[in-house]
Amino acid sequence: TISGTVVDEAGEPVIGVSVRYIRRIVSGGRTRLTALAGNLTDDRGTYRSSGLTPGDYFVGIISSSTTIPASTADAFMQAIYSGSSLTTSDLYREVSSSSISLTAMMLGGGGGGYRVGDFVFQQSNYLGASGANTAPAPGEDGRVLAYPSTFYPGVGTIAQATPITVASGDDRTRIDLQLKLLPSMRVSGVVMGPDGPVRNLGVRLLPVGADDSTSDTQVEAASSVSDANGVFTFLGITPGAYTLKVLRIPRPLPVAGARGGSSMVEVTGPGGVVLGMSSGAGPAGIPAPPPLPPDHTLWASQAVSVSDRDISGLVVTLRTGARLSGRIVFEGDAEKPAPEQVPQTLITVSPVTTSPSVTAV
Repeated sequence: TISGTVVDEAGEPVIGVSVRYIRRIVSGGRTRLTALAGNLTDDRGTYRSSGLTPGDYFVGIISSSTTIPASTADAFMQAIYSGSSLTTSDLYREVSSSSISLTAMMLGGGGGGYRVGDFVFQQSNYLGASGANTAPAPGEDGRVLAYPSTFYPGVGTIAQATPITVASGDDRTRIDLQLKLLPSMRVSGVVMGPDGPVRNLGVRLLPVGADDSTSDTQVEAASSVSDANGVFTFLGITPGAYTLKVLRIPRPLPVAGARGGSSMVEVTGPGGVVLGMSSGAGPAGIPAPPPLPPDHTLWASQAVSVSDRDISGLVVTLRTGARLSGRIVFEGDAEKPAPEQVPQTLITVSPVTTSPSVTAV
């Protein structure tokens, strides 16, 4: 077991905050970090996790925020209240193609958030069970105070943290954490694609060292969506070194005259799984693979260093992703798979140094 207490800058217990356990594992021949489900602190600010597998763990509180243009948030809510299918709207599909869930951004923290000028801003992992220990609302000037991510023994990144080694039967106590409210900055810029500014595009801000994690979403500091002019803004960013990441996956083409059956292309990128589906049946009812979309995957990754001043005017230029293709050949005396199994074989390409994976059917 691992247990401890979480207090705020005044020494008061932090109630209902999720304490995460990040474990070292070996994946793809290298050491990676994976975040396990957390435990909430009780009314004394105490947490405890039992039944942990022996190993090394980093213990901390991962804080994140979302900043959405007010126009995007209004369009999202209007689509919900109108009763129309949200998933068929251009807004939803465009944001989803960048591997970000607009529904999660809007409702992930229980809904709500603050209206800050032309944005809707929401902080995650701050709301206590009784509303205690909530980061204060932004001031009239739009300034936001925020609790940054904190890891044992009181540092801001996993790279600085001390691992807790747990052997069978160990009971590690007094792994205490203190959250400190800090002033935050605004980071903004524009996303440029091959044809100019790109609208409704998900943009993520990750702390340096996130490439060691098995998933970007486990450690992301902030997420945002570009507006109609391709402009994105992050509010509530505390000083530190970050990596800004963008990924846009093209939509699959529909299959003309297709009937029955279905086939799917699945891409796992920053933020989760993006599914592109097209209908169609091949010989003897075997699902036919969807045709390749004419557009390429677009991506960007660049360093951002935040100090004690706002950052504006960033230009994020999207680059074209590579394409990989081939065929499956079965050799040897072992029994070959049935013909209907071959079109459903998943081929996964896992990067060595970054967390996203790509899966194709």
